[in-house]
Amino acid sequence: MTTRFSVIEFFFWMLLGDVIGFASIFLLECGFNNAQIGMIVALACGISVVLQPIVASYADMPQSLSLKTIILILTGLQIVISPFLFVLYQKTFWIAGILYCILIVGIHTLNPLVNALGTECINQGKRLNFGVARGIGSGGYAILSYILGIVLARSEARIQPLTICLISIGLAVSVMCFPFEKRKGVEAAEERRNAGGDGNELQICNTPWEFFSCYKKFGIALIGCMLLYTSHMMVSGFGFQVVVSKGGGSEETGIVMAIAALAELPVLFVFTYMLKIVRCDIWVRISGIAFMVKALLTFCATSMTFYYFVQILQLLGWGLFAVASVYYVNEVIGKRDAIKGQAYMTATYSLGCIIGAAIGGKLIDSKGVDTMLLWAVAASLAGMVILLFAGGNTRKESGSSEGI
Repeated sequence: MTTRFSVIEFFFWMLLGDVIGFASIFLLECGFNNAQIGMIVALACGISVVLQPIVASYADMPQSLSLKTIILILTGLQIVISPFLFVLYQKTFWIAGILYCILIVGIHTLNPLVNALGTECINQGKRLNFGVARGIGSGGYAILSYILGIVLARSEARIQPLTICLISIGLAVSVMCFPFEKRKGVEAAEERRNAGGDGNELQICNTPWEFFSCYKKFGIALIGCMLLYTSHMMVSGFGFQVVVSKGGGSEETGIVMAIAALAELPVLFVFTYMLKIVRCDIWVRISGIAFMVKALLTFCATSMTFYYFVQILQLLGWGLFAVASVYYVNEVIGKRDAIKGQAYMTATYSLGCIIGAAIGGKLIDSKGVDTMLLWAVAASLAGMVILLFAGGNTRKESGSSEGI
């Protein structure tokens, strides 16, 4: 199961890196300015914030389509739309922007569903090491970033949509081959009746108000996560502009993304062992500190060489948070609300992207990259403080990772 899920993560994170990481390069060559790119990303993330909980609530229903089917539908959307961007490159300005916006919505909506596909297998008692699979995903992100960065530095950005299409086909095939079984309605109902824990599993959380009334501390933690994601969006979403300000270009952008992705691998591969030493919520707090330090050093970097070294902090920042947050949600949220919990965590990423993209693009055009990075430092600092002092503790101790 770990091997097969790793293939899914490999293609998914390649796809996310392609769609999100190289959005600025493609849209800039289509004729958009930084503020307009920020608006496109912000709009896509705004739609995702609304769509993710809706799709997740539907997926949590016993009578819904299986997670595999829903993921395949969203992946098919990427396959269908991306060739049109190749054809419309530098021809139809706003239609290209709208189509790219849909691609971003699709990849953001896929994120919690792919996470839930893995955690649902774990909850069904199957042996699946999520950290290792997520590490393979980062490896795919690194490979894609390095190769595509070099290719785009030597050719037109119009080939990027074709790579999105090819990677999406790989993701669809890997999902179809994954042996996932949706729990039947009777089995799910019985599990909810027998669920233990703090009682949250037995409550009905059909609306956001009911959900956050049930999981109050989780809601506070999400605010901190949103601010960290805002900072991350400013630094990574406008990665090309940041690299240019340090003296680089398209090729250097790919190298930066590749180094950051490779830096994630150690913590992802050993995270289940780390859980035996320290509680999951502690690792989430540590990642918040790393987010802030990375944003600060990015602001202070005066050369590409120093900026390359800054990417090592991805190990304890995004890399640690990417896997720790999934386990954190799986431990503090009742099983009947598991997919919704993953969706709300991912929705905070979308909210952070809205704020980071909208503010970041305008700040770059009006004040410059350094001012934008200063705002990123402030956002990460606020997010770190909230996670340190207001985030709740996980109810499970380190041994909860046994057999995962």
